[in-house]
Amino acid sequence: MISAFYVYFPSWLRIHFLVKTYVFLIVLIGSSQAATAGTIVVPSGGDLQAAINAAQCGDSVVLQAGATWDGEFVLPNRNCTASTPIRIGSSAQASLPSGRVGPADATNMPRIRALGTGITGSAFTMAANSGYWVVATFIKKKLALTTIVP
Repeated sequence: MISAFYVYFPSWLRIHFLVKTYVFLIVLIGSSQAATAGTIVVPSGGDLQAAINAAQCGDSVVLQAGATWDGEFVLPNRNCTASTPIRIGSSAQASLPSGRVGPADATNMPRIRALGTGITGSAFTMAANSGYWVVATFIKKKLALTTIVP
């Protein structure tokens, strides 16, 4: 009975149907892979530079609140856009106020200390042509929210 199904449809119509189905599946699979953004969690004592290097456009690097990282970290070029920046933030982001933060909020933020020994002496250095990194809510002089764009 199944073979009778094919008798009523010309071969060009069956091929057309198969091609449309194939294209639909390719688009569906491709779009589901492109839309996935990841979260990279860095615990206290974890390798922050390795997490930054592993981050792709749209990802979030979440640092343990209250933990400290010392050094100069390089933000590599990922060719991200304004709609898919890489975000670096606190594991206790929900506990922070939406406006200005104060000394009482320090326990809900990670701390990144620049040792002043690198080329720029700052905690973050941009690689050539890198942009669209969002570094949010850290204990650092006057840094509450910084969006770095090219």
